[in-house]
Amino acid sequence: MDPSATLRRPPVPAATTRLVLKKRVQAALDEFSERISRDADELASFLSEAWRDWENRAE
Repeated sequence: MDPSATLRRPPVPAATTRLVLKKRVQAALDEFSERISRDADELASFLSEAWRDWENRAE
């Protein structure tokens, strides 16, 4: 008996591996999308405020 055989995990089916990877990638994409959306909202707010300040100075 190969002593290292007891230390190895049994093989994982490829379909399971793909499913796990798909879920991880989807979770990362969801988080990235949420960050982008939040950053875009913050940028829009900042630019709107800066524009108002600029217009008020011109008056």
